Amino acid sequence: RPVPVHVAICSLCDRPGRLAFLVASDLAWQEERMKQLERLNRELEDQREALEIAATTDSTTGAYASGAVFEVLETEIAYGRRYGYAVSVLLMDVDHFKSLNDSYGHAFGDLVLRDFCDRCREAVRATDYLVRYGGDEFVVILPQTDLKGAKAVGERIIASVRGKPFGRHGVPVTVSVGVAAALPQEDVSGGDLLKRADEALYEVKRAGRDGLACYEGGSRSKHGRQ
Repeated sequence: RPVPVHVAICSLCDRPGRLAFLVASDLAWQEERMKQLERLNRELEDQREALEIAATTDSTTGAYASGAVFEVLETEIAYGRRYGYAVSVLLMDVDHFKSLNDSYGHAFGDLVLRDFCDRCREAVRATDYLVRYGGDEFVVILPQTDLKGAKAVGERIIASVRGKPFGRHGVPVTVSVGVAAALPQEDVSGGDLLKRADEALYEVKRAGRDGLACYEGGSRSKHGRQ
């Protein structure tokens, strides 16, 4: 059957200017080779992107892996300081998660974590960050959000978790949330901000879990269970 080709021809003449001979080069194979190289490059880019996602994403929940939390926090705090906005975090524990695992198995525990993350995503913006910080501990990073706004997000998450039991067993699950914010004028690091949220979370646990507390003030904290 006919095969289309691309041919480049170069004429060579002798001294009087008479045509001596032609040199023809079939470029079809070169074009095919270029296409193969482009396909290979695309495959390599896809593989590289998949590796980057795997390195920064928790395989069970699809949330960011814990290694991303400090880099993201430091970046967002620096932006907030530069452009004059607050950055807030929620530090969250799924209450009595070990007991859930022991009673219903690890598969059910993983289902709870995935469902919990899905409910968190429904409560936050696309520009916020959901990070799996530990086994049953999660962080939500909220750029351009003050303490009041972060508290509202935490309350939505708590209501969503309380509102519908988990899994085919219909198991009730609750969550404890510590909230903290970094103001643009503050000299605070990502680690400092997480420490504030951890102090607030501790107060919720001490009060019986299933609630929310906010860290307020520079040298002292005021807590209120939701």
